[in-house]
Amino acid sequence: MEKLRYPLLYFQLQEDLLLGMLVGTPFQALESNLTALKATLTDYLQREYKKHNDYPFADILEPKLLMTGVNIRPTYRDQSGLYPSGEKLHLSIPVVYGPTAEGHFLCHLPLLEGLFYYYEAGQLAPLVQHFCTSYFDQAQPEQVFSMMSYPKPTLDIITLKVNYNRSVSWGNFTHNRPLNVLNRLAEPYPAPKQRRKSPEYRP
Repeated sequence: MEKLRYPLLYFQLQEDLLLGMLVGTPFQALESNLTALKATLTDYLQREYKKHNDYPFADILEPKLLMTGVNIRPTYRDQSGLYPSGEKLHLSIPVVYGPTAEGHFLCHLPLLEGLFYYYEAGQLAPLVQHFCTSYFDQAQPEQVFSMMSYPKPTLDIITLKVNYNRSVSWGNFTHNRPLNVLNRLAEPYPAPKQRRKSPEYRP
């Protein structure tokens, strides 16, 4: 059995409400505490694996969290032109990064739904700045201000045990390690008020 390690980025939205993002996957969940949050996501991964032999790819060996500061000028765009704000805003963007088994590095920017590979450790900072600048140059002001609603996150780990040699058989057809795209576990934050009590499963 192999043990896959998934970075879990979580935000303390309220005293009894945590938002968890399973980095590198589309899965999010809302729970009252970290133990419940990890259990919800782990249970879902385990059920999908046992039922479908399906699990997300885990590429970062030792994930780390970095908060990167970015100065941007929100700009409203419409058919008549561009209308930049008179002042710049400073945003702190969480970055999850680390080495891969292939010898290079991988960086995730979960709030921006982006990732990139790089080959030298010293390339991380300028590449993150370039990625963030490119993203916010195209973002609407409401997207920018939504980033400001997130508190500072914390990084944790969720593990999943898998058997790389396991096969699943449908009739006479046998297939190893199917790579289907998994469905969302919860709505993106900020969630509607009526959905904040518990995560939503979408099988």
